Amino acid sequence: MVSFLHDASAQRQASRSAAAQQEANADAAPVARDAYVAAGREAGRNTPAAEEGADANADPAASEFAAQSVALRAAAMSVATLDRIEAAAAKVEADIVLALQAHAELQAGAGAAAEVAVNAAQDAWVAAGTAVEADKKARNTLRVIARYAVTITVLVVIEIIIFVLFATAAH
Repeated sequence: MVSFLHDASAQRQASRSAAAQQEANADAAPVARDAYVAAGREAGRNTPAAEEGADANADPAASEFAAQSVALRAAAMSVATLDRIEAAAAKVEADIVLALQAHAELQAGAGAAAEVAVNAAQDAWVAAGTAVEADKKARNTLRVIARYAVTITVLVVIEIIIFVLFATAAH
C-alpha cells in the first residue's frame, strides 16, 4: 500500500509540474465561465451557460483552453484528494506501528509476569514439601518427648515410693 501511495505521489508531482506549466502559459480570461460552458458542450447538455456561451463568435482556441482548464481543475482536485488519502494512510500506518509496539510490550510484560508466577509457584511447591517434612519431624519429636515424659514420670513415682519406704523404715 505504501509503494502504491509512493507511485501515486510521484505521478502527482509530475501532473503538478505539467499543470503549473500550462497555467503559466494560460491567458487571464474568465476561465471558470468558459470551462463551465465547454463542459456543458462536451457533455451535450443544454445548460443555460452553454446556451449563453454558444454564440456564433466563439473562439475554438478559448473553447480548447476551457476544456484544458476543466481538466486541470479536475486533476488538481484529484491530486488534493490523493494528498488527503496519503496523509490518512500515513496516519493509519503510524497508528498500526504504535499498536504493534504496544502489543509487543504487553506480550513482553505478560511473559515476564508469567515467568515470575511460575517461579513463585515452584518456590511455593518446594516450601510446601519442606513444610510437610518439618511437620513429620515435629510429630516424631513430639512422640519422643512424650515417651521421655512418661519415662521420667514413672521414674519419679518409683523414687517417691522408694523414699517413702526408707522414711517409714527409719521410724
